Amino acid sequence: QLHFGGGTPTRLAAADLVSVLTTARETFGITTTAEVTTEANPETIDPGYLHQLRAAGFNRLSLGMQSARPSVLAVLERRHTPGRVADAVGWARAAGFGSVSLDLIYGSPTETIDDWRASLEAALALAPDHLSAYSLIVEPGTRLAASIARGRLPAPEEDFQADCYLLAEELLTAAGFAAYEVSNWSRPGHASRHNLAYWVGADWWGIGPGAHSHVNGVRWWNVRHPREYSARLAAGASPAQAREVLAAEERRVERVLLELRLAAGLDLAAANEFVDDHIDLAINILRSMDNVLASGYVSRTALLLAARELLASLGEMHSAFNSANILQNRGYNATFVDLSGWEDSRQLTIDERIRVSFEGIDPFRTICFATGYTKGTEGIMREFDRGYSEVTFSKI
Repeated sequence: QLHFGGGTPTRLAAADLVSVLTTARETFGITTTAEVTTEANPETIDPGYLHQLRAAGFNRLSLGMQSARPSVLAVLERRHTPGRVADAVGWARAAGFGSVSLDLIYGSPTETIDDWRASLEAALALAPDHLSAYSLIVEPGTRLAASIARGRLPAPEEDFQADCYLLAEELLTAAGFAAYEVSNWSRPGHASRHNLAYWVGADWWGIGPGAHSHVNGVRWWNVRHPREYSARLAAGASPAQAREVLAAEERRVERVLLELRLAAGLDLAAANEFVDDHIDLAINILRSMDNVLASGYVSRTALLLAARELLASLGEMHSAFNSANILQNRGYNATFVDLSGWEDSRQLTIDERIRVSFEGIDPFRTICFATGYTKGTEGIMREFDRGYSEVTFSKI
């Protein structure tokens, strides 16, 4: 596969992109069935431009739509001429592109759920083959980050972004799209092979300033500034800035983290091997905690540190309930406490709810896994100072 991205490739003349594709084909060879994509800003293309790309072998176009609301685009510092995205999709179809994708961003400051719904509906009305929806990440050093830091704009809210994601899943699924990866939906046969390469740990070569590469467990990246990149090439030097060699355990952890993003999931044998190893580590931590308890005194700090390591080793592969069951099966006292509905209880305060939930639990010999919201966790922490300071409470 060949993917032109990382910025706005279509700021180049069409002839320049065609020249790069032609050189890659002559140097490395490209199969007739390869996915050849370019990202594009709708403002930088026209019918003639797209016809040149298609004639040269480009067969997939990814358009940065971002939002259908001018107010949201303004916050993102993006501008589209009204109707330009629709025109670009039409031009791509007329030029013969077999797959057209739209990129959306949700959860920006000042955006409402109605704004996001309007963007989704506008995107679906254009009948794309693929749609990517990403939650806004505020990058340090940007003007948006500065505006938020100075209080001119509110910071993105995670709960709102979660609501946006659920709405996207609802509308896109109803329109016949399938979520093959956390942030990507497609019609049958249009999943991005380029995107999938990242999530399955495939090898790839990145060319250009700041580009990242990965081959057989070795990852490297190029210098970021175009001037330095060009100077190194002119001098016959490598443009690579640094590299890292992933150890076997690092590669295994990355595999778990990446493949769990896919609808296809993670191979069960690999998942079980990973979990078993980390549970063994957790058990060793618990034995250390037993030694602390048996010493005749209890260090609250030691227990909290051990609990933090326990959570790190178990990760988020198990719910709090399942984690308690696993430890019970290994011969440890463990219990699960559900605090998730505390705000709906009109009879008990959160502190009273916690005390009732932990009634009968031996605070010196039990690992308590509690699930709930942030305020519920704060209530648990208050209980540390009210007689339960030696219980290890863990929120997953």
